[in-house]
Amino acid sequence: MSLTAIWVLALSAFWLIYPFLIHPWVARALAVPFRRRTTEHKPVGWPSVTFLIPAANEGRLIRAKLENTLALKYPGPRPEVIVISDASVDDTEDRVEEFADQGVRLIRQSPRCGKVPALYKGYEASSGDILVLTDVNVQLEPETLAKLICPYADPRVGIVSGNFRLRGTTESNAPGRWRQLYRSLVGMSKAAESLMGRSIGSDGQLMSIRRDLYPSLEECPPDEANDLSMPLWMLSRGYQCLYIPEALAYGEPSVRAEGEYARIVRMSGQWWATTFRMVPTFVRQGAFLILLLLWGRRIVINLMPVFLLSAIVACVVLAFDSTWFALVCGLIGLSFLLGLAGVAQERGSRRLRILVPLALFYLSMAGLLVGFLKSLCGQRPMAVWEVIRKPASEEGPAKSESSST
Repeated sequence: MSLTAIWVLALSAFWLIYPFLIHPWVARALAVPFRRRTTEHKPVGWPSVTFLIPAANEGRLIRAKLENTLALKYPGPRPEVIVISDASVDDTEDRVEEFADQGVRLIRQSPRCGKVPALYKGYEASSGDILVLTDVNVQLEPETLAKLICPYADPRVGIVSGNFRLRGTTESNAPGRWRQLYRSLVGMSKAAESLMGRSIGSDGQLMSIRRDLYPSLEECPPDEANDLSMPLWMLSRGYQCLYIPEALAYGEPSVRAEGEYARIVRMSGQWWATTFRMVPTFVRQGAFLILLLLWGRRIVINLMPVFLLSAIVACVVLAFDSTWFALVCGLIGLSFLLGLAGVAQERGSRRLRILVPLALFYLSMAGLLVGFLKSLCGQRPMAVWEVIRKPASEEGPAKSESSST
């Protein structure tokens, strides 16, 4: 029994650290044979571009978003900008119409159907060769657009995503600070996968795609996360998906830990829905490299609660024969209680910073586990949800430059 528990503990610990500390190096090693085939192409002529910006009750942020978009530097034709209002009931549409004389188009979607159908409606109305999908709360660096479009000189490239970073990740916004740490760790894997032209997933806040390859709603369903379903669908068709770390964008994180929990439950369900649908396709195609990358970065992360519970059970078993493991179990129990205290203090006016990481960790594990169990039970994720923004009273004016971070 003890030997089995030790093996369970060792394997669980390995998979808990694998996505962040091991997978980037595995991906870099696998990329070595591909580097000559993924040489950089220089654009002969810059393609036309259309920005698709879905918005649902984003009146407070839409003006800053459009100002930032219209100010971007791009060597090619002036980008087309389309805002798709997803049944907004505030002043979003009025603010968008203020930019009509600058070529910004407004499309109304009613009733509310969610982000993916809104983007598809924008795709149908677009004319650009390349579509840039970006959220309202995302601000792009002036040179980001050119860096994002440059790889399309290679006809094998189907999707290019940028590097979305969180700003406002200070003491007052601990959830955002820890999300940024997670993004930085995952970014190393994305950069390594991109060397093979097989970046598993994109940044939904800043993603571009060839218009003539845009998938239908049947190929990428509305209740799945398009930052995973679109890249996997594109890879299944034999096109490359790239990640450009230098194509920078910035945005607001969630403010409270409870908002993080709801976000993770939703995203976990969306990821599993896409994974269950696409894995059989890659198995039939014999695309085992893509399956390996998908396992190492997406599936293992979403299974972290299972590995964590396995490790805890193994520690409990070993604690009967070892004082050291009994101490480890005690520390785990203490961390869990402190995590609960950290969740409880979210509703208070005073917070102990030391409790925030534990609260976010256990809420994340709970969110991933709930999303996984819902997927196993056949429950489809939500296609429509409410976006949680920082209250206007807690933030300064919108800024569009990275120097504000």
